[in-house]
Amino acid sequence: MIDFFRTLKIYVSLSMITVSLRKFKFIRNKPLQNFIVNVVKAIVMFALIKLLAVYGGPASLASFANFQNLIGIMLVLATLSLQTGLTIETAKNASSLEPLITCICIIFLLIPFILFAVYFFLESLMLANDLLSTDSYFLYLTILFLPFSANSLLVASEVGRQRYSNILVNYVLIGIFPLITFVFAKNDFLDEIITGYCFGNWVGAIFLCRRIGVVPTLFFNFKVSKKILVSMLRYGMMSGIIGIMTAILAFIMRYYLTEDVSLEVAGYWESLFKIGLLFQFCIATPLISTGLPLMVLALKVGKKDIISLLKGRIKTLFILTVLSITFTWMFSDWIVLFLFSEDFLPISQLIVLMIFSECLKATGGILLLVPMAARQLGIVFLTYLISTMCIFVGLYLLSDASLLTLQNVVWLYLGSSFVHFILICVWVLFRFLRRFQNHLDRIA
Repeated sequence: MIDFFRTLKIYVSLSMITVSLRKFKFIRNKPLQNFIVNVVKAIVMFALIKLLAVYGGPASLASFANFQNLIGIMLVLATLSLQTGLTIETAKNASSLEPLITCICIIFLLIPFILFAVYFFLESLMLANDLLSTDSYFLYLTILFLPFSANSLLVASEVGRQRYSNILVNYVLIGIFPLITFVFAKNDFLDEIITGYCFGNWVGAIFLCRRIGVVPTLFFNFKVSKKILVSMLRYGMMSGIIGIMTAILAFIMRYYLTEDVSLEVAGYWESLFKIGLLFQFCIATPLISTGLPLMVLALKVGKKDIISLLKGRIKTLFILTVLSITFTWMFSDWIVLFLFSEDFLPISQLIVLMIFSECLKATGGILLLVPMAARQLGIVFLTYLISTMCIFVGLYLLSDASLLTLQNVVWLYLGSSFVHFILICVWVLFRFLRRFQNHLDRIA
């Protein structure tokens, strides 16, 4: 129970941060608030993982990750990836609830069809020897689907209004309820944590609805604006496709590992993947997200500005990656014990490879700023598609040759990241920059 009280202490600290956002002027800076909210989101995620790792082991982590994966796919299908467009439309007119109500209406329309499809295919979507039963899966998905999808849209709407303190409270509410249900758990830690996660999402969604002013009467006689819907769909199309590809890839990798090796090994892979996400969140995402508006400006100036921006970001990424790899190589066992438990020590020697893989993907992400800013999204889709297909083919070949192990899957992931990096590198250096003047003439 020591780990539980440590986790509880973290949430007390998060509550103090929430108060600080309202009281101290220097934390009212919007970028800083955004950073704090993202840190809290990461803490909530790893607090849940820590509890599962300590009290459930690798098998519980694999089952929970598969459940998250499935609800994530359902989210993309229900919201049509309208979150980015919703944020932009809300930012244009913060007092208007029309974009948000439009998105919520779409959820209500699509939920019955998605739940029916999930019920029909649920057994094939579960892992071998999954710790959750089919009935439990569908029950939790049914309870969680609506508030989980609504929370995603409500948060996107609040980002458009830049009211990050509301988002912070929402994340704390979502994360604290699994702790409450965990206290009363006896043996079924996974079920109790998911139950708390469901209640937390409901409470978080109700909180944001009250803060924004979303009430049932707004949906009566509401007519969807085609103009607003088309505008939001334009932003969500590419992110939705990439999101589905990423979710399906995670599901297939987990499926192969559980079928060919074991559920525990799938849990080991999931823990490695979470460490990769932590690297992306702490190092790669700030470099990429803040670089996009700068790249839009650089495209209007000239080739030297583009190259200078890319070099600066990649240099910073390289330095931080070297430091991360050095730190990981020296303290890999301690990192595993801090984030998970001693049951996960077999992954300690593979963390360096995982960080190097994420570095290659992050470098590719920085280079992808060029086609994204130039509105040439086809190369973005093609890059993700080819690197994803490399993993699909690699998994099939490894499974067919009875060579599917955790180490080989990590090497396969590294190879896919290298392909991702090479593809976009070749396009930026040998195609786009050579035709830069033609591009300027086209967008002028």
